[in-house]
Amino acid sequence: MENKLSKKNKFSETVSKITAEAGGLDGEIDLRWKPVRGAERYIIQSSAGKKWREIDIVTKSVYTVTGLKSGREYSFRVAAVGLGGSSGWSESVMKKST
Repeated sequence: MENKLSKKNKFSETVSKITAEAGGLDGEIDLRWKPVRGAERYIIQSSAGKKWREIDIVTKSVYTVTGLKSGREYSFRVAAVGLGGSSGWSESVMKKST
């Protein structure tokens, strides 16, 4: 599912300092990022090629991606969402699943 962000950008900053580390189990990657002031939710997208897909919408600045194929490299990006708009996408971060 492709998610189009609001054209109104209420945030002066985008999600930053996003990291991806091996999760506690095979097929997991733990994502973390710096919270954005005023954000109510975060949209998380992943890509294993050229197409981005929405994987979840969360309220915290941490997330464990599950169900990934071992040995495959994935890219992730995050956007903040609040009243009246959303931020742009973070820079993407890549990590190979174990």
